[in-house]
Amino acid sequence: MKNMNRLLFTITAIFSITTTYKMQAAPSFELYNKADRAIGVIIQESGWPRREKHIIQPQQQLSLDINIAHTLYISIFANTNTIQELQHKNDSNAQTFGINALGKRTAYLTWNPAKRPYLYPQTGPWMGFLGKTESGWPLDKKTNVMQSQIRPQQ
Repeated sequence: MKNMNRLLFTITAIFSITTTYKMQAAPSFELYNKADRAIGVIIQESGWPRREKHIIQPQQQLSLDINIAHTLYISIFANTNTIQELQHKNDSNAQTFGINALGKRTAYLTWNPAKRPYLYPQTGPWMGFLGKTESGWPLDKKTNVMQSQIRPQQ
């Protein structure tokens, strides 16, 4: 009887943990840095004065839950390792993109300066066959931003 109670408790705990993990909401925005050096990123929603500043290490992701129904402006600063360094950079040193993801639920992007274009929609591991991002979020081409919605800014 004692063993049965322990088994039942263990099964319930595993089920609870699994259910909780699956119920976590996927972020609306993710930027994956495929560059070989850290980048500084400034994200601003159109019409909002707040500018979020982040550093993304090589082969790492930045996931955020932001409103992508507005135009997003993303400025990327190459070879930037700290927020303090990012704050002292001039906007003319950045590569800036406008992302108009109206009608889409996600803006999962990849930054790779070795390719053209530098910023493009994520395809996920194994050329997208797994249907998820590198960090495991569901990736659907119908709901993710398209390349035509990513515009370089001057």
